[in-house]
Amino acid sequence: MDIDQQGHRMTDTDISEKYQKYLVEITYQGASWFSVTGTDAIDNDADKILVDKQGRILLFANREDLRKHLLNTNDFFDSIRLQAWAVESNNIVHPYALLNLDVLLGRNINVTRTPLLLSIYIIIGIVEDYAVQVNNRDLIHILGSDTIRLHQDIFADYFLWSPAEEFGFNMLPDIFSDATKTIFSILEPCILTNPSHQAP
Repeated sequence: MDIDQQGHRMTDTDISEKYQKYLVEITYQGASWFSVTGTDAIDNDADKILVDKQGRILLFANREDLRKHLLNTNDFFDSIRLQAWAVESNNIVHPYALLNLDVLLGRNINVTRTPLLLSIYIIIGIVEDYAVQVNNRDLIHILGSDTIRLHQDIFADYFLWSPAEEFGFNMLPDIFSDATKTIFSILEPCILTNPSHQAP
């Protein structure tokens, strides 16, 4: 049990906010994986996700494999705070966020499916942070396209500012779905699952 300086039991959120590190559960290829995102205190609090030396996103099959990796290596962003988070995160039960990479492959999406649109908006934001983190120029290029920027702005207006407003269209256009599929195809080679089980 983690206790703060006042003697109160720290919640999952308290631990995450203390270090600005967050356990995330990511759906990828129909399976659930775990990783960690957060701000990098030594890089102007830039938003980052766990990657290896080659810049590949690391996804673990369970929380314990992720935690062991963090405790046994230090080749990752903001390593001191991230390892401290790993020590205190032993009792974290629920992920801070549920992310879904597979939504980038969706087509014929009706805009009435609000949770799905929110998932698309969030995951594109995560991918944008990753692209900047590792300077992936292919991702940066497609994410900066007029199609992606237009729809991200529309989603932001809806989810952050005007949820009562209408989108002005019934289905996400194919040009947007084609763009998100391209994002997925560029991103997929940059993902490493079960890194603890890989041969040296």
